[in-house]
Amino acid sequence: MSFYIIKSKLTGYALDVEGGGRIGARVIPWDRHGKDNQLWYDDMATGTIRTKAGNFCMDIENDQLCVREFQPGDPNQQWVRQDQHIRNRLDQNRVLDIMNNSRDKGAKIAAWAFNGGQNQCWEFENVGGQPPMGGGGYYPPAQGGYPSTQGGYPPTQGGFPPAQAYPSSQGGYPSGQGGYPSSQGQGYPQSGYPSAPGYPQGGYPSQQRREFYIVSEMNGKVVDIEGENSSPGARVLMWGKHHTPKKNQLWYADQQGFIRSALNDMVFSSHGSGHGLKMQPPSGDPRSQWVVEGRKIGNRAGEALDISRKNNDNGAELIPYSYHDSSNQHWRLEYV
Repeated sequence: MSFYIIKSKLTGYALDVEGGGRIGARVIPWDRHGKDNQLWYDDMATGTIRTKAGNFCMDIENDQLCVREFQPGDPNQQWVRQDQHIRNRLDQNRVLDIMNNSRDKGAKIAAWAFNGGQNQCWEFENVGGQPPMGGGGYYPPAQGGYPSTQGGYPPTQGGFPPAQAYPSSQGGYPSGQGGYPSSQGQGYPQSGYPSAPGYPQGGYPSQQRREFYIVSEMNGKVVDIEGENSSPGARVLMWGKHHTPKKNQLWYADQQGFIRSALNDMVFSSHGSGHGLKMQPPSGDPRSQWVVEGRKIGNRAGEALDISRKNNDNGAELIPYSYHDSSNQHWRLEYV
């Protein structure tokens, strides 16, 4: 894993954190210069794309791409590179888009329904370097992971362009001739892409966690701790969703993006591929560090969450297994 520059296939401009990098700064197309505010990396622990400048996450706020501190459970920060697109992990039809096909430097970038246009296509130029892991520090060399890096980031040469070098965000953006139609729900409404339902503009405060069901796309059942057992060693299995939410079927992402139980704050783990999952206190074991990766839920040992033998029954066993893109390995989150 290394840093990369994101360049628009429409204009060739690079995604740039306006003014060098601060919380809430807009992300805009700009001339490529390769400084820290144009360097990005994939943080698989939190399911985010981050900038090297400040370690902030891509976010959508007020219908504008920007960077902010990591907010567990905020879907507007969940982005993944897929082919030449940047897609939302929780809504695969939602992609990053240069609005109105604008070719201007400083054009507005927002999230929009996928349409295959060049304004939604990006090129990823790897530039090397060692990104930090989510939550601080560098990836440890153990378990076949990433080599450690001593000394943190090298100093930035030459600094960043001053904020006044960028076009002002006041006054909006030109609508563009021949762009998207604006009536009858086609193209872009004036306000841009609507915020995800239930999420306030600006996201959630970092201390507030969002709980969710982990739902199988194969049968609609959910990941469940057997018998509401809060003790270590409790089995993790599939079960029908309760009419009233119960903590043994609810989960949350911690500050590092790892999935934990709302019942007891524990994580699920196993003794190896193909062995049934059980609840355990967090230990740092890569087999217990699970994150959402689109429709896949994977751990840092390279395994995927799998319903054993595609069993549709209540009580079906959950195991870690090699990913093969099958329905028994496809999941979605439903927030409560």
